[in-house]
Amino acid sequence: MMTMTRSTVVSLATLALLSYTSDATAVHKRDLEAPIEIEGGWEYQGCYLDVGRTIDKDSFRNDEMTNEMCGEFCYDRGYSTFGTEWYQECFCGDKLAPGASEADPNDCDTACMGDEDQPCGGSNRLSLYKRKGPDVNPGWMDYEAIGCWTALTSQEHSIDPVDMTVKKCIEGCATRGYILAGVEFGGECFCGNTITNDHELAEADECSYACRGNRTELCGGTGHMNVYDFKLQFSGPPATT
Repeated sequence: MMTMTRSTVVSLATLALLSYTSDATAVHKRDLEAPIEIEGGWEYQGCYLDVGRTIDKDSFRNDEMTNEMCGEFCYDRGYSTFGTEWYQECFCGDKLAPGASEADPNDCDTACMGDEDQPCGGSNRLSLYKRKGPDVNPGWMDYEAIGCWTALTSQEHSIDPVDMTVKKCIEGCATRGYILAGVEFGGECFCGNTITNDHELAEADECSYACRGNRTELCGGTGHMNVYDFKLQFSGPPATT
């Protein structure tokens, strides 16, 4: 018959505890489930590599972080993409950095500090969400969308930004006799009659902010405007010499 010494009992108990802890951790990681949709039009994209910084426009951390909390923070600031990382970190932006790619779903294994049932990314991993829409408003009152521009230089008049929409901006510019209306940064509106040659048509995704007064439509971006032209009277910036 084998005699159990005190040291043998302690060793076996330690092994059992380690085994239990390892199994419990594995089960906990498997149980993490990211919300597929979040209020505000957010949709889960998957677990992504953080190539530092994959999303870099705005951020904060909170000891009660959840994906919903991060989504609300980024939504209120007009961003189209957010990601949570390492228990309590939240990042907002409109584009992913070069090199960012989808990772193994199991790599997003750190539970949110505010909800232990959902993942908030992992080590150099983001639980990534993108917002459905918004879309370009095609136009209003004979003003037609002519694209995303780096700026509306003349900016001869600005409209009260409270609850800004494309319609509100166009109406404000139209009543003042301007042929161009531009919405920027989610809530700013400028009127004018020309765009000078030091500004140019930009990539459409540079105008990615939802209007504060209508989240289904776009109101420019940082340093970029969705511009509207009355009966397409604007022929474009003058040629450079």
